[in-house]
Amino acid sequence: MNTPVGKYGAIRPFDILWRAVKDIVEQYDVVIVDCPPNLGKITQNGLRMSQGFIIPTIPDILSTYGIPQIVKRVRDFAEEIAEPIEPLGIVIQKYQANSNVHGNMIKQLKQNHDAEPRNWPPVFETRIPQANQIAAAGEHANHSTLKQKWGSGRLYESFSNLTKEILAKLGA
Repeated sequence: MNTPVGKYGAIRPFDILWRAVKDIVEQYDVVIVDCPPNLGKITQNGLRMSQGFIIPTIPDILSTYGIPQIVKRVRDFAEEIAEPIEPLGIVIQKYQANSNVHGNMIKQLKQNHDAEPRNWPPVFETRIPQANQIAAAGEHANHSTLKQKWGSGRLYESFSNLTKEILAKLGA
């Protein structure tokens, strides 16, 4: 029999974050965990403590090509840990309304979902536009809210609408 090892008694490396924060996380209705765009140990730790996941993508062929593989790998991981992790949807980011490529790819993503909902999550209606402020979001600054960081214009409204859409999908 394996004995728990490490600071948090985790035998499996993807249980470390969950064991460290589960008492805190269980106090909230919704917690968003931002993970790198891969399925390495950091992302596995984020998924381990999740009931659902969102796939952000730029609406072009190269950025969307791997979506079915991501869905399958997360499904396999969920089976391994014996916990459901549902694909909530695809968030279109770096959207350019004047781009025919973007418009055509969004139509294609919706058609893919209609044809193969198991492999292609639905597409959220909210689009996050291309903006330098978003690229700079990782900079450390004294902003406690999105509205303080980006003002009350288009970016704030996009994130606010996406939040409402996600909460509605979760039944909150």
